[in-house]
Amino acid sequence: MIVEDNHDALRLLQKHLEKYPEIELSATAGTVDQATLAFLKHRPSLIFLDVELGDHTGFEFLENIREITDDLTVIFTTAYDHYAMEAIKHSAFDYLLKPIDPAELAVSLEKYRKQRFAETFREKVDYLHRNLDETHHLKLTVKHGFIWLNTSDILYCQAEWNYTQIFMCDGSHHMVTLNIGKLENQLPAGTFLRANRSLIINLKYLKQVDKDKGICILKNRKNEIALKLSTLTIRKLEKLLEKRISAQ
Repeated sequence: MIVEDNHDALRLLQKHLEKYPEIELSATAGTVDQATLAFLKHRPSLIFLDVELGDHTGFEFLENIREITDDLTVIFTTAYDHYAMEAIKHSAFDYLLKPIDPAELAVSLEKYRKQRFAETFREKVDYLHRNLDETHHLKLTVKHGFIWLNTSDILYCQAEWNYTQIFMCDGSHHMVTLNIGKLENQLPAGTFLRANRSLIINLKYLKQVDKDKGICILKNRKNEIALKLSTLTIRKLEKLLEKRISAQ
């Protein structure tokens, strides 16, 4: 079964798999709900699973079927290599970067044949959730101790000399005793962008870029925040997003 919400990526993977007559494609799905229903109906033994499915993730689908089977192999697919890939690798799952390379697909399928029964599916999902939880959080030192943050809740980070102010989606903020360069190295690559020397933004919350005013607008559930960007940074951001779109 292939779980993929991008039609072109789906067709490309289908085309690659036609070279393997031993693999029968039983179903395709583009959402978590569709994938869950299709799995219950067809019970495939191998799933190619997109990491990002609209506003949801392939991890949510795995949780839906975790207790249903142990005879299942999952190969994740993603448009860019970011922090979740480390969790996937450490959890004994395989993954492919999109656009999928036929040679890399062949290697993944060979691993599937050799290691299919090495670990149970439930064990792998348990490892994955533990690794994702570790990857998503940061322990950062503040004046009177430390804080434990979920990185997905960080809106942006602003340098203040050798310290960094972290602004959260709930409106709170924390001054951490870490310069912005070292903090950047600890944040998930691909999710956060170093906009300039003193600013890191979470691309998850990027709503708009105004070239005339030289600002980007970040939006969470309650507020919109306008942040100043240079012309050079705006070009860098535009190229990054164009690259992601073309890779999907």
